[in-house]
Amino acid sequence: MFVLGPHLVERGDDDPSSSSDEETGDVLQLKIVGRIQTDPVCVTCLKSDSLQKECLPFSQHHTRQRVLAAGAASTWSEADGGVSSLLQKRREECERKARRGEMDPRLEFTFQLLLDATGLPRSDLMDYVFEGNMLDEINQLFLPHMRDKLMWFYQEVEESAALPQVETAKPGAGRGAQTAAPRTAAPAAASAPKKKQLFLTDGWQVPLTGLCVYIFRLNTGKQLPEEGFHKDLYCGVLDAAHVGLVTSVERVMDHVFMEALAHPAADCEDDDAGNPTIKNQLLPGLRSFCSALKVCEEVCDQPNLFEDGLTPMADVSSLDDVRDYVKMPSTAFQLEERVKAWIRRVQEVIMESQQLRRENDASGPQDELEYWKKRGAQFSQIVSNLQNHEVQMTLMCLQVSRSRLLKQWRETDRQITFCYNEARDNAKFIQSMERCCHALYLHDPVKMKDSIMSLLQTVRLIHSVSQYYNTSERTSSLMVKITNQMIESCKQYVTCRGKETARSQILHCDCRITNQMIESCKQYVTCRGKETARSQILHCDCRVCRSRTR
Repeated sequence: MFVLGPHLVERGDDDPSSSSDEETGDVLQLKIVGRIQTDPVCVTCLKSDSLQKECLPFSQHHTRQRVLAAGAASTWSEADGGVSSLLQKRREECERKARRGEMDPRLEFTFQLLLDATGLPRSDLMDYVFEGNMLDEINQLFLPHMRDKLMWFYQEVEESAALPQVETAKPGAGRGAQTAAPRTAAPAAASAPKKKQLFLTDGWQVPLTGLCVYIFRLNTGKQLPEEGFHKDLYCGVLDAAHVGLVTSVERVMDHVFMEALAHPAADCEDDDAGNPTIKNQLLPGLRSFCSALKVCEEVCDQPNLFEDGLTPMADVSSLDDVRDYVKMPSTAFQLEERVKAWIRRVQEVIMESQQLRRENDASGPQDELEYWKKRGAQFSQIVSNLQNHEVQMTLMCLQVSRSRLLKQWRETDRQITFCYNEARDNAKFIQSMERCCHALYLHDPVKMKDSIMSLLQTVRLIHSVSQYYNTSERTSSLMVKITNQMIESCKQYVTCRGKETARSQILHCDCRITNQMIESCKQYVTCRGKETARSQILHCDCRVCRSRTR
């Protein structure tokens, strides 16, 4: 017997070992056990470690390769059948444990999270889990020194497309061991139907277009216990289809993580909950990050003002092409109509800064900063879009044809430049007081007093140095926003962030809170100079506080 790969090969009647040296080139008939096909192979090739194609014709080697491929396919099909039966047994065992209430609570928590996020029936979820071989990956999250995060996408994918398969993490391996390797598959047809699927990914191979469900843990040095495991797990859902990825991240950061850091629970066991570094450095940084996400969300939705779906300048690239193009009849009229539409869209954006903005009592200095950041990014996009080939060639055509519309366009271009410089300069100056404004949002009236003086000094500096923000209207509007945020912070402090009411505080005669508010109001009025109408309102508020203390 010869062992040829995974197959057993039986020797024929002729024994090459008893033949002479001249018979080493004779061909033996080798019978593959369990198969009818035969493969004539050279004895020299059998004795060597690898087949050499010089010893046999190509057709004979090709026949042998087909036999080996058929045997390998049979072996792999048997292996796939064994894997399928094993997965089926694991699924039945998991379902039996679930019916008996014996399932691992950590697995049940993970399944329930996926069910609540996707809205799938439990049977369909189990199909995705066992067909995608996710059970081992989920269990690795609970083991020490293994996975630290899991992420699922539930979105539409082409049925013939390959889904990313996350490699199994090995103990002691770094982050590089957790990268995803996409399965190799034939290119999908352009008309392939799309179907929603749930699959495990690392977020790098497939873009998010639907739902993202994530779970992660920070401390992987110990095994996740079955009791109290929820204290070490962080989970959530991002909806990129209906809410938007940037908006989802901003909401989770603002309403979940920042809320937990700024106001930890009374029974919090974390020793770092009252760390001053969190309120002085981490929370201000997170607020600035969320503010940038809000501006990014609003700016990304802005359309290109110069995009009209037409490309008449695709073949125009030089001055000679422009001269030839304007010679055609009705060309100048069409280009003028096009530029008029551009001017009309740009004027709508410019008029926004000249109109009086509506402000409510809840708007604070952070809203003013985000407004000017948005304006700066908006006009930066307009300036960038002006460099497009279609815009430049269209304006060049108007110059060559000596159109009368050029005067109106030059005026519009001057206004674009002015608004861009104004927004950028104002955002730069207002951002300088962002650090002082964090205290109005994060601190109570007691700690707020230390930042009031530096905040008002920054406002005075902006009024003295800024080229565009030194008007009394804009400075007064900024002071109103600062006052609004101070009043809002005092309200939150009096009502214990909405848990109490002013009436209940009066009944309890909590004089400490009202006295602290009076001190904050006095500090603010002293710094401001007591000359504005808003300061009179603050005086009235202080008198109300004094009457409540009696």
